[in-house]
Amino acid sequence: MSPAPSDAGSEIDEAVRELSELRRGRGIFATDIEQRTGRILRETCAIQTTDTERQIREKLIQAITSLATMLPDDLQLAALTALGMEENCSGEFLDQRLKWLAEALGRDPRTARRRVDLAFRRMAEELIEKKQSPADDYSAEQWHTESVHGVFRLDLEFPVLTEIRQIVSSVNGLDEIQLPATAPRRTPSQKDHVRAEFMYGGRILEHRQASPSHMILTVQLAKTLHIGERYEYCIQYTVLSPELMHSYYFLTPLRKTSRFSARVKFAPDRLPRHVWAVHGIPPRAAEEINSEDVPMTIDRIGEVTAEFELLRQGLTYGLRWSDS
Repeated sequence: MSPAPSDAGSEIDEAVRELSELRRGRGIFATDIEQRTGRILRETCAIQTTDTERQIREKLIQAITSLATMLPDDLQLAALTALGMEENCSGEFLDQRLKWLAEALGRDPRTARRRVDLAFRRMAEELIEKKQSPADDYSAEQWHTESVHGVFRLDLEFPVLTEIRQIVSSVNGLDEIQLPATAPRRTPSQKDHVRAEFMYGGRILEHRQASPSHMILTVQLAKTLHIGERYEYCIQYTVLSPELMHSYYFLTPLRKTSRFSARVKFAPDRLPRHVWAVHGIPPRAAEEINSEDVPMTIDRIGEVTAEFELLRQGLTYGLRWSDS
């Protein structure tokens, strides 16, 4: 039996309060995350009393990431920033993160806070819907990723990332998809740092800058897909401002992703001293050296490859390197 409307409304309010509690201080990375996690989040995220702090954090990140994908771009950015999950926001505490959000949105801090409140309200509504229908997933995904094979060439004047992706449609009539990507932040002196183009399998209909460091591509597929149909496309990203490029190749899946193969080719005269494989850690922790990172060896032609399977939504996988 479903709760009465008044009961559902009360639970939505409670879920909003729980999300607001998580955003305080360091947000999702607070050391007292277990004490901050409320009843509704525990139930909907299947958090057990025996779960460790890390397990609780991972479950929350996966759930919040899934919920955030259903929000408009500005609200998605607001929610992830407030909770400390926006990887390009350097603010350690909530006030700093809200200031960054206001600048990213081009709005004043009060408006940025209202966007966060609205995002939390939308997410709370979805949480309660999930709680009432536990057999359903967080979202009715129209498609998921079966595999990603990426080659990042750093031996070129302008680095090029080529990705071959295989997706599977979950609905009939799928003819467009949206692809998020992270790029170096814009500066006043240069408008575009990354050029995206399809080698085959798709055409870019719209290129939106969701934030200074996030772009979202609306892509038209070459044909309309049916339920269960597999489809392959190849997209290429050219880095036009190499000096602003991060020292990593990461994938943080927002949809179900079965396999990811990451290959990086370094220039022979610019080999890094260290390379690590990153296996499913929170995005904001991925750039830092972690005890669970796996040291990798560059082969004699300057390449390194890592393979990942059964990736978890909201966590980061890939390769990171350093000259120090």
